[in-house]
Amino acid sequence: MAEFIRPEVTEALFRWRGEIGAVAVGLFGGWLGLAAFGTLALLGWALLALSPVLLLIAVQRRRFAAAGGEGPGVVELVEGRIGYFGPAGGGFVVLDDLTEIRLVPHGGGRAWLLRARGSPDLVVPLGAQGDEALFDAFVTLPGLTAAQLVSAVTEEAGRSNVTALIWRRPAPAA
Repeated sequence: MAEFIRPEVTEALFRWRGEIGAVAVGLFGGWLGLAAFGTLALLGWALLALSPVLLLIAVQRRRFAAAGGEGPGVVELVEGRIGYFGPAGGGFVVLDDLTEIRLVPHGGGRAWLLRARGSPDLVVPLGAQGDEALFDAFVTLPGLTAAQLVSAVTEEAGRSNVTALIWRRPAPAA
Protein backbone atom coordinates (compact mmCIF):
# COMPACT_ATOMS: atom_id res chain seq x y z
CA MET A 1 0.00 0.00 0.00
CA ALA A 2 2.88 2.38 0.77
CA GLU A 3 3.94 2.43 -2.87
CA PHE A 4 0.63 4.13 -3.75
CA ILE A 5 1.30 7.08 -1.45
CA ARG A 6 3.74 9.75 -2.58
CA PRO A 7 6.83 10.04 -0.33
CA GLU A 8 6.19 13.72 0.47
CA VAL A 9 2.63 12.87 1.60
CA THR A 10 3.97 10.07 3.79
CA GLU A 11 6.54 12.47 5.27
CA ALA A 12 3.87 15.12 5.98
CA LEU A 13 1.57 12.57 7.63
CA PHE A 14 4.45 11.34 9.76
CA ARG A 15 5.44 14.88 10.77
CA TRP A 16 1.84 15.72 11.76
CA ARG A 17 1.05 12.31 13.30
CA GLY A 18 0.56 13.70 16.81
CA GLU A 19 -1.94 16.34 15.72
CA ILE A 20 -3.78 13.87 13.49
CA GLY A 21 -3.97 11.38 16.35
CA ALA A 22 -5.32 14.01 18.77
CA VAL A 23 -8.05 15.03 16.32
CA ALA A 24 -8.90 11.37 15.69
CA VAL A 25 -9.23 10.74 19.44
CA GLY A 26 -11.53 13.77 19.74
CA LEU A 27 -13.69 12.71 16.80
CA PHE A 28 -13.96 9.15 18.08
CA GLY A 29 -14.77 10.40 21.58
CA GLY A 30 -17.48 12.72 20.26
CA TRP A 31 -19.00 9.95 18.15
CA LEU A 32 -18.89 7.51 21.08
CA GLY A 33 -20.39 10.10 23.43
CA LEU A 34 -23.32 10.72 21.07
CA ALA A 35 -23.89 7.14 19.88
CA ALA A 36 -23.47 5.16 23.08
CA PHE A 37 -25.16 5.07 26.46
CA GLY A 38 -23.97 4.76 30.02
CA THR A 39 -20.33 4.06 30.70
CA LEU A 40 -19.34 4.04 27.02
CA ALA A 41 -20.86 7.49 26.56
CA LEU A 42 -18.89 8.77 29.56
CA LEU A 43 -15.73 7.26 28.09
CA GLY A 44 -16.46 9.03 24.80
CA TRP A 45 -16.92 12.40 26.50
CA ALA A 46 -13.69 11.83 28.47
CA LEU A 47 -11.82 11.15 25.21
CA LEU A 48 -13.30 14.29 23.69
CA ALA A 49 -12.16 16.32 26.71
CA LEU A 50 -8.68 14.75 26.53
CA SER A 51 -8.13 15.52 22.86
CA PRO A 52 -7.23 19.25 23.28
CA VAL A 53 -4.55 18.29 25.81
CA LEU A 54 -3.15 15.72 23.38
CA LEU A 55 -3.24 18.33 20.61
CA LEU A 56 -1.33 20.86 22.73
CA ILE A 57 1.35 18.28 23.57
CA ALA A 58 1.68 17.29 19.89
CA VAL A 59 2.05 20.93 18.80
CA GLN A 60 4.69 21.59 21.45
CA ARG A 61 6.68 18.47 20.47
CA ARG A 62 6.59 19.42 16.78
CA ARG A 63 7.70 23.02 17.47
CA PHE A 64 10.52 21.72 19.67
CA ALA A 65 11.72 19.27 17.01
CA ALA A 66 11.40 21.77 14.15
CA ALA A 67 13.38 24.53 15.90
CA GLY A 68 16.71 22.80 15.42
CA GLY A 69 16.63 22.25 11.68
CA GLU A 70 19.18 19.68 10.52
CA GLY A 71 22.01 18.82 12.87
CA PRO A 72 24.69 16.15 12.73
CA GLY A 73 24.57 12.94 14.72
CA VAL A 74 22.01 10.72 16.38
CA VAL A 75 20.32 11.04 19.79
CA GLU A 76 19.18 7.99 21.68
CA LEU A 77 17.17 7.83 24.90
CA VAL A 78 17.10 4.44 26.60
CA GLU A 79 15.92 3.86 30.16
CA GLY A 80 16.78 7.32 31.43
CA ARG A 81 20.14 7.54 29.66
CA ILE A 82 20.67 10.11 26.92
CA GLY A 83 23.20 9.11 24.30
CA TYR A 84 24.59 11.18 21.46
CA PHE A 85 26.65 9.77 18.61
CA GLY A 86 28.13 12.39 16.32
CA PRO A 87 30.82 12.79 13.69
CA ALA A 88 33.16 14.58 16.11
CA GLY A 89 32.32 12.81 19.35
CA GLY A 90 29.52 11.82 21.61
CA GLY A 91 28.78 10.28 24.94
CA PHE A 92 26.13 9.43 27.50
CA VAL A 93 24.44 11.24 30.36
CA VAL A 94 22.06 9.72 32.90
CA LEU A 95 18.92 11.82 33.19
CA ASP A 96 18.80 11.54 37.00
CA ASP A 97 22.38 12.89 37.22
CA LEU A 98 21.72 16.02 35.13
CA THR A 99 22.56 19.20 36.98
CA GLU A 100 22.23 21.81 34.23
CA ILE A 101 20.94 22.29 30.69
CA ARG A 102 22.13 25.16 28.52
CA LEU A 103 21.49 26.20 24.94
CA VAL A 104 24.88 27.19 23.50
CA PRO A 105 26.34 28.27 20.15
CA HIS A 106 27.97 25.33 18.40
CA GLY A 107 29.41 24.95 14.92
CA GLY A 108 27.42 27.80 13.37
CA GLY A 109 24.19 26.59 14.99
CA ARG A 110 22.98 25.82 18.48
CA ALA A 111 23.35 22.82 20.75
CA TRP A 112 22.22 21.49 24.11
CA LEU A 113 24.97 21.47 26.70
CA LEU A 114 24.12 18.80 29.26
CA ARG A 115 26.05 18.83 32.52
CA ALA A 116 25.79 15.90 34.90
CA ARG A 117 27.40 14.70 38.11
CA GLY A 118 30.26 12.32 37.43
CA SER A 119 30.16 12.68 33.63
CA PRO A 120 31.87 14.95 31.13
CA ASP A 121 29.67 17.60 29.52
CA LEU A 122 27.66 16.32 26.56
CA VAL A 123 27.01 18.63 23.61
CA VAL A 124 24.03 17.65 21.43
CA PRO A 125 23.37 19.79 18.32
CA LEU A 126 19.78 20.86 17.78
CA GLY A 127 18.25 18.97 14.91
CA ALA A 128 20.28 15.80 15.42
CA GLN A 129 18.35 12.74 14.34
CA GLY A 130 16.08 11.62 17.18
CA ASP A 131 16.43 14.81 19.22
CA GLU A 132 12.65 14.94 19.75
CA ALA A 133 13.29 12.31 22.46
CA LEU A 134 15.03 15.06 24.46
CA PHE A 135 11.70 16.87 24.77
CA ASP A 136 10.16 13.86 26.51
CA ALA A 137 13.21 13.45 28.72
CA PHE A 138 13.54 17.10 29.69
CA VAL A 139 9.89 17.59 30.71
CA THR A 140 10.36 14.93 33.41
CA LEU A 141 12.92 17.13 35.18
CA PRO A 142 11.71 18.97 38.29
CA GLY A 143 10.66 22.55 37.55
CA LEU A 144 11.03 22.37 33.75
CA THR A 145 7.87 22.61 31.67
CA ALA A 146 7.12 21.88 28.04
CA ALA A 147 6.24 25.53 27.47
CA GLN A 148 9.65 26.63 28.80
CA LEU A 149 11.42 24.22 26.44
CA VAL A 150 9.48 25.32 23.38
CA SER A 151 9.98 28.95 24.32
CA ALA A 152 13.72 28.46 24.76
CA VAL A 153 14.30 26.87 21.37
CA THR A 154 12.01 29.26 19.49
CA GLU A 155 13.01 32.52 21.21
CA GLU A 156 16.71 31.75 21.03
CA ALA A 157 16.44 30.90 17.31
CA GLY A 158 17.31 34.44 16.28
CA ARG A 159 20.16 34.65 18.78
CA SER A 160 22.35 31.71 17.88
CA ASN A 161 25.44 33.33 19.41
CA VAL A 162 23.96 33.59 22.93
CA THR A 163 24.34 31.02 25.71
CA ALA A 164 21.14 30.53 27.68
CA LEU A 165 20.59 28.64 30.92
CA ILE A 166 17.46 26.54 30.41
CA TRP A 167 17.37 24.52 33.63
CA ARG A 168 19.39 23.91 36.78
CA ARG A 169 18.67 21.19 39.31
CA PRO A 170 17.40 22.71 42.55
CA ALA A 171 19.79 22.42 45.47
CA PRO A 172 18.79 19.67 47.92
CA ALA A 173 17.22 20.88 51.14
CA ALA A 174 19.67 20.75 54.03
